[in-house]
Formats: sequence, C-alpha cells, structure tokens
Amino acid sequence: MLLLLSGDVELNPGPMIDDQPEISLLIQWLDPLVDWQSFGCCLPGITQHDVSKIEADYSKVNDRKRELYSKWLDVYSEAKWSDVITALTIRKQNKLAQDIKNHIDKDAFSTSPRTSNSDGKLL
Repeated sequence: MLLLLSGDVELNPGPMIDDQPEISLLIQWLDPLVDWQSFGCCLPGITQHDVSKIEADYSKVNDRKRELYSKWLDVYSEAKWSDVITALTIRKQNKLAQDIKNHIDKDAFSTSPRTSNSDGKLL
C-alpha cells in the first residue's frame, strides 16, 4: 500500500559502477577506443596471449573488440564497470574513462527511484 501512495518508482535502474557490464554497452561506450590491445591487457583475466589470439582470429577491429569484451566477460565473472574505468585510466584514456563514468552517473540519476506526494510533486 505504501508503494502505491509513494508514486513513480523505477524498477529497472541503469548500470551502476559495480555492475557487470553488458556487451552491448561495452561496444557502444568503447567505440572510440583505438588501442584496444593495451586496454585489453589491463582487464583482469585477460592476457597478452588472449589479445594475440583475438588479433590472429579476427581481421576487423570491431570484431576484435567485440571478441575481447566477450572473452573478458566469459573468463572474469566478477567483471565490473570499475574494471573498465581502471583499465582505461592505466592506459591514460582519461577522457574515455570520464565519459563512461558520466554515462553511468547519468543513467543512475535518470533512473533513480522517485517518489511523489499526493499532489504530484516529487519528494
């Protein structure tokens, strides 16, 4: 009953910094990443051998990046957005790291639970 009186409550918040990344968002948000090989070696669970194998198996950069993200999520079950930001920071990709933080903050803010009182004003 209390939930009914409290108004809009978001049931599906956006990604949080400690959430496991979704491959679709990794692809989208890391699209500007050029030096994917060095970035990949900074991700927990990914080795230089993994990166070399991806390079040998795929010819297109976008396919290589997609395979890197997929491999990372498969081998490192504890993957978090904070790992992505840390790897970008290590590789001095500070603008891209900040852009991802902004995406996460924006999504978390825009989908945070909202409540309203009986006259419709947000609390």
